[in-house]
Amino acid sequence: MDPSKQLVHEKKPKWEGKACAELQGSKAEQVWPLLEDFFGLNKWFPTLTTCLPIEGISGQPGCVRYCSGFRTPVNSGDEIVNWTKQKLLSIDPKNMTFSYSIVDGNVGFNSYVSTVKVVPRGEQGCDIEWRYEVEPVQGWQPQDLDCFIGSGLQVMAQRMEEAILATIEKEAGQQIAYLHSFMATEVEKKWEGRVSAKLIGFKADQIWPFLEDFFNVHKWVSVVDTCYGVEGTSGEPGCIRYCASTSDTGSGETVSKWALEKLVDIDRVGQCLSYEFVDSNIGFECYMATMKLLPIKSTEGEGSEIVWSFVMNPVEGQTQEGLVSFYNTVLQGMAQRMKQALGAAKQN
Repeated sequence: MDPSKQLVHEKKPKWEGKACAELQGSKAEQVWPLLEDFFGLNKWFPTLTTCLPIEGISGQPGCVRYCSGFRTPVNSGDEIVNWTKQKLLSIDPKNMTFSYSIVDGNVGFNSYVSTVKVVPRGEQGCDIEWRYEVEPVQGWQPQDLDCFIGSGLQVMAQRMEEAILATIEKEAGQQIAYLHSFMATEVEKKWEGRVSAKLIGFKADQIWPFLEDFFNVHKWVSVVDTCYGVEGTSGEPGCIRYCASTSDTGSGETVSKWALEKLVDIDRVGQCLSYEFVDSNIGFECYMATMKLLPIKSTEGEGSEIVWSFVMNPVEGQTQEGLVSFYNTVLQGMAQRMKQALGAAKQN
């Protein structure tokens, strides 16, 4: 028989497999940059001690990385250093997937091609899928390769989640440190105030939708005649509302007071939001306020409490005590309107 025909005749089908890892606490857009860093695999894959660029630019098709030092299920305790050269074949950042091949190495992987993909799962996190195909590997069984890739991917996922969490905590710590530093230098100059209103018989989950509706505060605050959105989507950080009130001076003239208020932060789980003045004609400078809902139990019964706190520069012609008293009056009226709205809805 012709040797070439005999080779074709004896050629065995490729091994194919797929591994999957679930990342519950990390979103796809947080995980993808870590995988997209083609020359940084040693940060995540277990026992991989070296990952070096040897050709091209990381993340660009055609680039090649050198990987060495990893252990495999068939290592027999010898001192052989496993290594491969891996070439990026294609990459699709929009769909968060890439494919690569092994172009050289000493582990016996011939015609090896892998595709790695990040699959979003909404608020539940994401999955990393790793598919591969390779010609049968001498000294290996298919389950050996499944174990090698599957266990490696699980460790990768865990390391990535830990790194993402550490980054989030670091950024939060930096923000808190900045805020503390800022407050330490400004606290003597600032006015601060805190008022609260109890809503007995009404749970926080009933009240929160009213506060979350950032563009409709005029429904609840009696001194605000007009409120509408001028930028962004109501309830999303960065959105801005225009609030205005009109009053008669008594001499036939009408005076309009207004403010542009920006939603800085919102925590729907903790039922809390913060906003700031970006412009106004009422003299409020460096104004930041926070509204938070708290569940309460008292001798009067169960319910919720709205806590409204603020910090700002002193306002010429006013006193801090007078401003706190004004806020308290406004908040009590606000709570009363909300109770009336919920009571009417209950009757209907």
